[in-house]
Amino acid sequence: MESSETNIERGASDRLLRAVEDVTAFPILTEDIGSIGTAGTASPGASPGRSSYDGLVKNTLREVLNWGPRSFQDPKGFASALTQSFEIKEVAGRTVTTHVPRSYVMQVQSDGGAVTGAQASIWARAQAAVQQCLPLLEGLYPLQTDSDPEDLSATVATLRMGLTQLVDELGRQGGPRPQRVDSLFDLMLGIEITGQPVTTFNSDQVGGQLGLLRDRLGFELSRVNNAEEEKNLTNFLILADHVFALWMSWSALRTYFDRKGSDVFLGPQFVLLSRAFAVIAEQVRETYFTLDSVFVGPAERETTLLHFHHNEPALTLAELLEWAERFASEEAPQLMREAGKDGVIAFRPTLHRLVRLFEQAVSLSRRSSHNPSPGVHTRRVGNALDSVLLQLRSAENLAQPLSRTPHPSIEAAEKENENPLIFRIEGKNFQAQAHVHLCLYDRSADSVEASRVHFGSGSTLWATFSQEIGPGDWSLLVTNPDGARSLREHVLILPVPLKPEARKNR
Repeated sequence: MESSETNIERGASDRLLRAVEDVTAFPILTEDIGSIGTAGTASPGASPGRSSYDGLVKNTLREVLNWGPRSFQDPKGFASALTQSFEIKEVAGRTVTTHVPRSYVMQVQSDGGAVTGAQASIWARAQAAVQQCLPLLEGLYPLQTDSDPEDLSATVATLRMGLTQLVDELGRQGGPRPQRVDSLFDLMLGIEITGQPVTTFNSDQVGGQLGLLRDRLGFELSRVNNAEEEKNLTNFLILADHVFALWMSWSALRTYFDRKGSDVFLGPQFVLLSRAFAVIAEQVRETYFTLDSVFVGPAERETTLLHFHHNEPALTLAELLEWAERFASEEAPQLMREAGKDGVIAFRPTLHRLVRLFEQAVSLSRRSSHNPSPGVHTRRVGNALDSVLLQLRSAENLAQPLSRTPHPSIEAAEKENENPLIFRIEGKNFQAQAHVHLCLYDRSADSVEASRVHFGSGSTLWATFSQEIGPGDWSLLVTNPDGARSLREHVLILPVPLKPEARKNR
């Protein structure tokens, strides 16, 4: 029998050989990025001047309207993009038109713009605190005669930068980056987020740049000789207390910005979703170009069928890509703008369906067969489809926490019967008509849906699987009707049965 190392080396050699064959079988096409349209490259017969103008027009439309025209015979799509990207108002008897970039149109329109909830709270507090801190910082003077003015100037400049950067970061669209905020507080206070509540503060023990400033200014109570010097020391105490209070507020609210669980606010999450959808549309356009590079043009994409499993009807490659692009650039953003959180809940099943279809499309691309076309089986096309899938999954993860109802949570899953396979699922926030699937741990595209789900209560479900379950490491997935899901890993592990030859060898 061949060793596993030999099989691994042979697999790596085969993959390298296929990659070399891709490069040698198909040309490496280069093109001006500005001339890449939604449907692929410019027509070969077009003159250089016309091609460059076509690219300029398409690129400008995409930048101004965030609209990738599939053809110039889509008046409804153009009118919708135009309406959403320009704001029309009557001012003093005349019409004023203002261009509103799409990345901002999709934000929550409120006094705080896209900064809402916990972020707006701590950002407003930081703005007010820093407005008071900066004059205090600039007005401090040393209580000892041997202080180095250049050292003091460097410390003050560092603290000034830390305070202003903190306000900018807390007001960042899409939410502050926790690591960045942590590092700024560590810079100024010399403390880190530990997860333990801290309620006491002593200016004599503060570290970081504030501690360095205290030492370089000689701020000790024994050096205070008159009321003016005591006021100077008091200003430092107020400055340090403001920064420490901000750190305590951040420690309490940090969980809202770690992008884990369901504790998210609408405004920052909408910004992240809008960016994710823009990337999906961009990845689809790059996939068109990649397909052109292996001679799978627009006409062939319209006839290249992708045969899915699990009773999914076949789709052409063009239909799947066009669906993903239109969903990401038009449908999902429009639902977010017009229906808010309900819109996200509404498009979440579609997003999940696209993820499943692209998982199977990537699998089809990387398998050898006579259908789809040979060019679709190249590594470069498989990687392009996989890039679209990666961005769809990212958007799905961002949309998942937004819900009007509490998210389900699986706390235990016990097998109650073998044939048919029945699981008793314990947890919370289950809803009637919930769906239950068994999913392979390492291949989410392979799943088996329960033939019957009995709703006992919000904390108990019974799922019956009448289908045969193959070998593998299976996870249990509960999906509520609103699309909110909970996954419990490693609930069923079935080994691969040994072949007769292997049993004899044993």
